[in-house]
Amino acid sequence: MIHFKALEAHLKNNKSLPVNIKLIIEGEEEIGSVNLESFILAHKELLKADAVVISDTAMYDKDNPAIGYALRGLCYMQVEITGPNRDLHSGHFGGAVENPINALANIITLLKDEKEMKDLLQRLKKEFPDLSEEIKFDEEHQSRRIELTRAGLTLTLDENFFASPDFKELKKIFAELKGLGHPPYKLTHNSEKREFISSRELFDFILSIAKKGITIQRYKGLGEMNPEQLWETTMNPANRILKQVSIEDAVKTDEVFDMLMGSEVPPRKRFIQSHAKFANIDI
Repeated sequence: MIHFKALEAHLKNNKSLPVNIKLIIEGEEEIGSVNLESFILAHKELLKADAVVISDTAMYDKDNPAIGYALRGLCYMQVEITGPNRDLHSGHFGGAVENPINALANIITLLKDEKEMKDLLQRLKKEFPDLSEEIKFDEEHQSRRIELTRAGLTLTLDENFFASPDFKELKKIFAELKGLGHPPYKLTHNSEKREFISSRELFDFILSIAKKGITIQRYKGLGEMNPEQLWETTMNPANRILKQVSIEDAVKTDEVFDMLMGSEVPPRKRFIQSHAKFANIDI
């Protein structure tokens, strides 16, 4: 009621309010506010405002009214652990098949227990000796986060990472690769048997085989080409095509250039999609 009493006191002393104030009285909080969202969406224009004040604070003292000016925000993540779709016999599967409850407990422990983090980092550094790490305490979430640095790139392992699409994609990749088991790995190629002490060595060897006979070069513009490439693809008079472009509508031209060269991606994407069928592609 403190907001009502504040408005009442202001009107009593000043006869009018300096700004337009809209009030929403909602009494469904204890059942999840099931109708609040739909109400707001249906009355967006009516409820439009420059600022919002939420009246959700405790009463300090019955004889001393107070106005709460700030609340601690809420930030949460949802982790779903999937396991077997039925009970498994502990004598046959116990230990071999991870119990989802145990897996979830291990994840939570890893975020809280610094020793568990350091053990994990030691295992990672055996696989990637050039990896450097830093463990920081996250006071807001009362947990720790790890910052991993390798080859000039930094990855932060925290609540945001575990809730990100990147982590979900990593889980899919891991599900496909975990069948490799643990090193050493043995591979036979062209009747030659080889052994690798790490997954990195195995990956690099397979990639080197795939790249044989292939030259890969990436560049974003003419200035990144070698002189020979620039001559063959662009400057050679025998191959190049010069077209004269006349500007009939300078304003429209400027708008197109702003769209193609600007920072807004969606308009550029729509333009390319709608005009791609008219383009001459030189491959």
